[in-house]
Amino acid sequence: MKLFRISSLLSLSIAAVLGALLFWTSQLVQESESGLSQVKSSVDSEKEMIRVLSTEWDYLNRPQRLETLARRYLKMEPAQAGDMMDEASAIPEPAAPVIPSIKPAVLNQPVSLKPVSQSVPQEIRKPDSQQFESLLKELNAEGGAR
Repeated sequence: MKLFRISSLLSLSIAAVLGALLFWTSQLVQESESGLSQVKSSVDSEKEMIRVLSTEWDYLNRPQRLETLARRYLKMEPAQAGDMMDEASAIPEPAAPVIPSIKPAVLNQPVSLKPVSQSVPQEIRKPDSQQFESLLKELNAEGGAR
């Protein structure tokens, strides 16, 4: 009879522990679902905000509006046919960037065990003005033919 009581008490205590564990787990799941729903609503709110801002951006960047603002505040006018340059030589040459001959001390420290190649071009290639002039003449010829 004592054996029956001990096994009954043991099974009741195991059932109580498992019930408490199940209750604790269900509470954790409910808290996690609540947090997930808050994150989802936050994401939906951000998506809506992005959609609204994108619509505002498209509205404010209409070409007609920008043209009106450029005329009013920047005193700009649309480009006319006579505003185009006839020769490429009228365009000033861009300034060549200055490349220092000595690297800073920080850059001279090796980063890896592999040797670093020191191949840096000494001259910067200038744009081919003859190609540009020929392209400009072709465009002017096509525009005159129309």
